[in-house]
Amino acid sequence: MKSSINVLPISFCSDLLLFTGCKEDETEPDLTIKLLSLKKWKWTLNDPNPASNPDGKIKYLPNRDCSLNDEISFSGNGQYTITRGKVSCDPNEMSPYITEFKIDLINKKFSAGGDEYIIAELTGNVFKSYSASHFQGFDYDVSVMVR
Repeated sequence: MKSSINVLPISFCSDLLLFTGCKEDETEPDLTIKLLSLKKWKWTLNDPNPASNPDGKIKYLPNRDCSLNDEISFSGNGQYTITRGKVSCDPNEMSPYITEFKIDLINKKFSAGGDEYIIAELTGNVFKSYSASHFQGFDYDVSVMVR
């Protein structure tokens, strides 16, 4: 598996300089939160970099088109928010859905809503993560968010 996580520090400062400037006392996790929270994200089934996927048979999530119009945002206080789009998967879905998230760049882990994922790629425009698949015949469930 090829990983894009190793380009994080350079891409953070180059992306952040355009918007806010890098401060000397900011740590990599601080910059990660700032990068995640700059703009809203959307799930996509079009993977811009399949080379960063884990080895094995993968299933892209979300597995329902009705989730593709949702907007995902991250805040500096550790909140992860999904705002449901006009097309709803279920009329009883909470919108916005707000939960806590944690990110661990050293171990390449991301957790939200009690679920844990491995970070495959994190740049200014792509956030890809995966976990063991819940679907028969697949090894991994892969989620790709883009801006």
